[in-house]
Amino acid sequence: MGRWFGISICGDRANGMTKEFTVPSYLRTDAALFYRSDRSILPHTT
Repeated sequence: MGRWFGISICGDRANGMTKEFTVPSYLRTDAALFYRSDRSILPHTT
C-alpha cells in the first residue's frame, strides 16, 4: 500500500486572448492511496 500527497499553487490567470476577466490565485491539494497487487491479468514486463 502506498500514499501520495501534493500541493499546487497557481497564480492569477487571465482567460485566453480576450482577457475579459482574471481568475484569482488559488492553492490545490491532492491525495491518493494505492495498492499494488502481485496478481496481474495483463502480461508484466521487467
